[in-house]
Amino acid sequence: MEKQYTQEQKDSMLKALEIVPIDGMVDSQQAARILSKRAEDEIGEAHTYGNDAIRWRVKSGKLSVARAVNNRLNLFYVDDIFRLDLEPQKWHSKRVSRKSSSSSN
Repeated sequence: MEKQYTQEQKDSMLKALEIVPIDGMVDSQQAARILSKRAEDEIGEAHTYGNDAIRWRVKSGKLSVARAVNNRLNLFYVDDIFRLDLEPQKWHSKRVSRKSSSSSN
């Protein structure tokens, strides 16, 4: 279940990450940093998201592009990034540990 963030919590996280949204939007690198910080706060485990995680969510329809600046730069609404599911079951470290624990049985 996703955590609900207040505007103050969002602003605090963005300030800690030194991210200043432009018209309420961030680029894919900034979005990945926000997801990484959310994973650390919500799951309690450090996980680094990359641009590929953002591209995958756009491709799968879970995240919509707010503004396409050019072929290589898309902007996303900050609120949409805070609503995304983190999907920790798909993290490589989780898959490896799950595989090794099931093979030891």
